[in-house]
Amino acid sequence: MKTNKFGLVLFILVCVTLVLGGVASCGERLPMNQFGNRWVQTHEFQIGSYCYYFILEPKPDIQSELGRLRSLSINCIDWATPAESALAKTVGLGAHRVLWVSEPFVTGGTISPELLARIKTFSTPDLSAAWYVDDEPKENDFHAIAVVSDYLKTNTPDDLIYSNISFEDANPTFLNTYLNAVKPDILKADTYPFFKPGKPAWYPENPDWFKIAMNIRNCALANDIPYFTWLEAFGSQPTAPHFFRFPSESEMRTEAYTALTLGFKGISWFGYDAADPSTCNFLVEWSTREPEKTYYWVKSIDREVKNLGVYLRFLKSTDVRFVPNKGNPTPAGLTNWSESAGGDKYIESIELSKPAHTRQDALLGFFTDEQARQYFMLQNLYRGEHLSASAATSTITVKFKGTSLPVRGTIYRLDRKTCKSVAVPLVNGNELRDRLPGGTADLYSYTPFALGIL
Repeated sequence: MKTNKFGLVLFILVCVTLVLGGVASCGERLPMNQFGNRWVQTHEFQIGSYCYYFILEPKPDIQSELGRLRSLSINCIDWATPAESALAKTVGLGAHRVLWVSEPFVTGGTISPELLARIKTFSTPDLSAAWYVDDEPKENDFHAIAVVSDYLKTNTPDDLIYSNISFEDANPTFLNTYLNAVKPDILKADTYPFFKPGKPAWYPENPDWFKIAMNIRNCALANDIPYFTWLEAFGSQPTAPHFFRFPSESEMRTEAYTALTLGFKGISWFGYDAADPSTCNFLVEWSTREPEKTYYWVKSIDREVKNLGVYLRFLKSTDVRFVPNKGNPTPAGLTNWSESAGGDKYIESIELSKPAHTRQDALLGFFTDEQARQYFMLQNLYRGEHLSASAATSTITVKFKGTSLPVRGTIYRLDRKTCKSVAVPLVNGNELRDRLPGGTADLYSYTPFALGIL
């Protein structure tokens, strides 16, 4: 996500808190890693979007706009003022509250009175659940971000505090420098695979996309904190100075489900609408306020993500493995699947139904819960610039060491449409045949999914 580079941005995110309760007791704050993980577990799986409409005046039909956002299963809205956030709450939405701060906002270790006053305005319990401190910062911004973040941790101890890193800086050196300097509660970065200044030689997709996403995952896990990402849901006009290619349905599904397969605990779509419709297209057409076809793709994706997120926010990613189709190359940052990967004791082989073709591959994510139960996510990576999800449907066959399964001849799938545990009888007692739309993934367990794990 791009912002003004001459100032510090503080987004204050209000999210729906589940009945599980708060993160820390009044006035006390858990250590960095414990706080972020606990916050994720006591809030809905984060699904957000940027909405420029909310910062404009007047707003002729705000209730219709809020209802449209709600139908996307979005629970976090960016760039909303307190008044607009109050409206969002009436339809069950949380909101990011934006605070722009002109430099210099920090001198040495001192925060300016103006910034302190603005922070105070947004710090009442009914207004804040998280602070978004700067967007796509550079290393020379880290000191100021750390000073402001430390102040917020002391004075708003129940609130989540984090920044967002540009995909262009999401390498291990930069990420670790940021984490060591700022100590955020979560790591968030954008992973836009179909965007880069100019029209690059690798068009139509960044070959380092998976490497960037894995860098974010690996650095966050090494610090035992959750990780979130911005997803690409925009495309540029031919006259725009930079090249943004609008993803297809199969590609948007691949973006979202790759994040889930890698263990991300929150996604945000950039974006819902555009500040400058002459430059970019988003999910909603700016002048008519009519949804684009991409709006309906995201609507379907988010409903599924919301259901899977009920469990995924409690699971820890233990490994990610690539399954190439008939000699296809392994993307940078990924490792091919082999038996016992991720500590899995049951998978014997994996076969893909499609003939050899670029991107007609699969991805496996492995997870455990606090009781050391094993889970895996199986993703169809088949996608294309003009491919629908249905046109990119593939069948993936997973063979198990059948006699060793906890429940012989059966594994369990969390239905992404209903959030219910479904017993899946295995073909021949040891084969799972999963027919998945392009980009889509299913979450499996060797024992029934049950709310008891929560």
